[in-house]
Order: sequence, then structure tokens, then C-alpha cells
Amino acid sequence: MDTNKDKNMNATDTTPATIVPNGTFTLTNPVSGGYRTFRVRTWNKECRFCNGKGETAGRTCNKCDGTGKDRARVIELLAGPSNESDYQGFGFIDDRGVRVWARLKGTQFDALARCFWSAMTGRMQGSIEIQEARSCLRCNRKLTTPESIARGIGPECASKGW
Repeated sequence: MDTNKDKNMNATDTTPATIVPNGTFTLTNPVSGGYRTFRVRTWNKECRFCNGKGETAGRTCNKCDGTGKDRARVIELLAGPSNESDYQGFGFIDDRGVRVWARLKGTQFDALARCFWSAMTGRMQGSIEIQEARSCLRCNRKLTTPESIARGIGPECASKGW
């Protein structure tokens, strides 16, 4: 069947739905050597529309599907020395992209969100390297720097001769 929609479509016109998984990702610019570490995770907070009850006005809450939990996915930037806890949230992420929170619009987070989304959806091939965080083979701490991820051992364990 030949429709107008089919006639107007080609490989460059459409982008398949891309879902970025939960996880910790380090994006590296191979030219400058600079890198940023991002974490994508699902919030599991009480739904703000039904106050965690799962229903409003006797009907199932359509925001949380009756679970009472707000399961929004957020993107965060590593902003301190702890690879486990020093993340600053800056937006929501879904299969359509990253939406920077209103209070952070117009800041560096707009550019970081565009860079992250473009890299993770393959639109920046060759210009950004993506590494998923992994654990140190010796102490099991999370590794987020490009060198540590490649080596499989963090700097503290490497300095002890591992």
C-alpha cells in the first residue's frame, strides 16, 4: 500500500524510539580529553497527584497507574568526589529526550542534556566516547573516570600495585 506518509519517509526523516537504560555513563571528548559522568535512574517517590494512595476521587490515579509511586526517570551529573552519592539532578529523561528542569534552563545543563542525548542516541558518532561505569576488580567501588574504566581498577587500588 502506497500512502503519502510512506512517500515522505526515508531513513533520515525518522528516529527510532530510543530508551536510555538506567545506569552510570561517562562521556569523553577524545580531542580534549575532558569527560562528564551522568547517572540515569528511576525515582520511586510517592506520587504527588494522589499522595501515594493510588487513586483520586475514587478512580485509579492515571499518573502512577494506581501504584501510588511516581516512577519518573531523572538524569544527574556527577558533581563531587563520591561516585555513589555526589550527583546533581537536572532533568527528566524518557524515550523522547531530556527535559531540563525549569529552574536550570539557560544554564550549562541545557548543553549537557543535548550532548548526552545526542551521544546516547548515536547522533554524535566518533566525536564522543561512551563508557558505562563498572566496578573495581579489587574493591568493587564504582569506576567513573575513563582511565579507571578502561583499566578495571581504580586509582587507589592501582597505587597499591594491583
